[in-house]
Amino acid sequence: FDPRSLVEACACLKLEFDVWQQNDASEFATKLLDRLEISLKKWAPDHFQHMDHTFGLKQTKQKICKECGLKSNREEKLLNIDCQIRGKSDIHEALEAMTEVEIMEGSNKVYCDSCKKNTDTVLRTALSTLPNVLILSLKRFDLDFTTFETVKLNSRCAFGQTLNLKKYTLSAMEEPDATEDNATTPMDTESEEKEKPLPSAQVDDDDYEYRLVGVLVHAGVAQ
Repeated sequence: FDPRSLVEACACLKLEFDVWQQNDASEFATKLLDRLEISLKKWAPDHFQHMDHTFGLKQTKQKICKECGLKSNREEKLLNIDCQIRGKSDIHEALEAMTEVEIMEGSNKVYCDSCKKNTDTVLRTALSTLPNVLILSLKRFDLDFTTFETVKLNSRCAFGQTLNLKKYTLSAMEEPDATEDNATTPMDTESEEKEKPLPSAQVDDDDYEYRLVGVLVHAGVAQ
């Protein structure tokens, strides 16, 4: 498919470069979906809801106090997952890095609203709502700290025909927590709108499975 006519029709996106030059595909997709969302929300709310379920995903950043068990969730709506691939051999390594658990202790302790002091805290990031169509953006453009120039990473990053996201979801991460007696654990949600995380115990594994339908390959250098 030659996308030039579509890109030319999207003057309102104010792309950085002319249609005859290479534009950033992830940036184009984000800007296009953002503009569609604004228009559909105003003029066709039913279609807006459909688009939201089609492309919209939600990522939750969670912090857990190790002293009192207080959980704080901050949810963010995204249209794609940015995968840091420097030093990563495949998509799973990139997703595992995104959802890596971090323990804040010592001088890095985090303030707890319940304990009213800085405490050892667990920080973790997970996917709380999955879309019907998942877009992964490989971060192939990086900064070379030697020359301070933008460079392109041409390293191999493997991916399969299918991708199961179950272990990267908030519900999967919280399954071990549910086995403990945390009936008295206080809860706090910072986000204004909080959807219930996917109940992985009740959802078929197939619902976490994605099938590869397209790949966009960038040709050239970072410039």
